[in-house]
Amino acid sequence: MNKVFYLVSRTRLEIRLLVSLSVLLLLSACQALPAGVFSQPAPTPSPEIFISLEQAGAGPSIRGQVLWGSQPVSGAVVELRDGPWALESAPVLRQTTADASGVFTITAAPIGEYGLAARWPDGGANMAAVTPVQIAAGADLTDITVWLAKEIGLIEPASGAVVEDAPTLRWQPLEGVGLYRVMVIDVGTTELLADEQIEETEFAVTSALMPGRTYQWLAQGLDEGGMLLGEVDSTFTVAGKDSATDGSLHISLDTGSIASDFETEMIAAVSANGDVPYWVVLPAYTLVTLQGYPIADHLMQPQIFIYPVEELTEINEGAGQIVASLKTLLQSPQEIQTLPFLPLYNAGQMMHTHLQYLDFQNGQGLRYLTQFSQAVVPINNYELIYTYQGLTSDGKYYVAAVLPVNHPSLPADVQITGNEPPELTSDFDAYLANVVAALNPEAASSFTPDLTQLDAMMSSLEVH
Repeated sequence: MNKVFYLVSRTRLEIRLLVSLSVLLLLSACQALPAGVFSQPAPTPSPEIFISLEQAGAGPSIRGQVLWGSQPVSGAVVELRDGPWALESAPVLRQTTADASGVFTITAAPIGEYGLAARWPDGGANMAAVTPVQIAAGADLTDITVWLAKEIGLIEPASGAVVEDAPTLRWQPLEGVGLYRVMVIDVGTTELLADEQIEETEFAVTSALMPGRTYQWLAQGLDEGGMLLGEVDSTFTVAGKDSATDGSLHISLDTGSIASDFETEMIAAVSANGDVPYWVVLPAYTLVTLQGYPIADHLMQPQIFIYPVEELTEINEGAGQIVASLKTLLQSPQEIQTLPFLPLYNAGQMMHTHLQYLDFQNGQGLRYLTQFSQAVVPINNYELIYTYQGLTSDGKYYVAAVLPVNHPSLPADVQITGNEPPELTSDFDAYLANVVAALNPEAASSFTPDLTQLDAMMSSLEVH
């Protein structure tokens, strides 16, 4: 099960940054780190692709052991999966079964970057991270550890539940566990709100939670040596509540058929200190959340962020650079690889399409479609967004809209089915270019919501 940093895996949020193989190698070697951070529940496996010795030639061998914590697992199935990311449904190039001591050997391994993953003998879900391997010609690999971890039973709240207040998290006990490491993560900002080790199988969330926000939580069962034995990974959303603005900012917005209404709230400032990641360091700002939006099953909430420019550039240098980039584009429109985007995410802008410059009632800006990620994943309807980035005419406020959007040509989510273009794993840049080329000529009305309706809503915005 492959997951990415602080992102939700089941019907979950997934904001993914392209991480290097070296980071994955380090994390796979350190099982006390959050394995759930790099794993996902198993989708329907793609057809297995086995290569014969005649096809592959006499390649190197891989020898290692399958462990659950510190215990060897007899009869575990070990798979060598294609590609350095070794997604759960990636083609299986080699497969073998561990002996009574958990020891396995794979012969005639192909040259390149791959992933080793194990399956429980009974077919149960494996919550542990994939072990990345780099196979070179004539160089056998030995002493490789492939990990197994069990799925811990969830009690409450149910996955994806909407809760009124900070909940108490409960899960089933797992045999052999000495401590549970519990983490609570704000999916929108990826801020780690709680990280504690406890003996109990319940955890009362005491961190301040924001109405309308979604949170991921993980409880990882560790043995006496701190090795991962199992994990539960789930999400909950705090119910939205009416919030008054500070009275200094007036917002007018005609949502038309896009939404039934909208709520505004003031988000408190977060100052820089040693424990706060740069992307959450922000001045107080106004957040607009649309109600009754036509897409509900999506990574992002339909929201508009309104930042005071002077305070933003003073408190966050990176955000200041984005403001400067937008000003440059509005003065001299041009094509650049990475378009300005706020809010700041702990993820990379994978591509953009349907770029268009668009004025609103008291300002100007641009809109485009994009997707952010922390890993090599398909462009998909669970993560594709329409974004508007603009500035008021007086330069006092930065307007950033993040609105879910779908297109019928795209897959529903990030799960790999085996039907993806081969360049997804072989040449990701070419894959992105092909997706952009395919989406660019598509009519605005072919998207949900219709892009012209989103444009009309954003054009109606007035901020003063």
